[in-house]
Amino acid sequence: MLPLSAKNTQGIVHYRRGEFDQALEALKEFRDLKFEEPSNWLFLAMTHWQLGDKVEARTWYSKAVEFLDREDYTPTRLEKMFRKEADQLI
Repeated sequence: MLPLSAKNTQGIVHYRRGEFDQALEALKEFRDLKFEEPSNWLFLAMTHWQLGDKVEARTWYSKAVEFLDREDYTPTRLEKMFRKEADQLI
């Protein structure tokens, strides 16, 4: 069994390879184990979008953007990159 952080990475790798079903499985597993992870939510959004589930994609995208835009939160450089990618896709 992979460590928790590896599940999110595994999901991103599957996404990058165009293996969207596998990406969704790994990203959901990570999401179920950890709270408040905007980069995971962005990849969930993009994966759902790629699989044609636009409603679910927009739900996760909105959740991520709302979190990243909070006044008391400073997004990491990586989160900013992922958000830009999601902005362009969705």
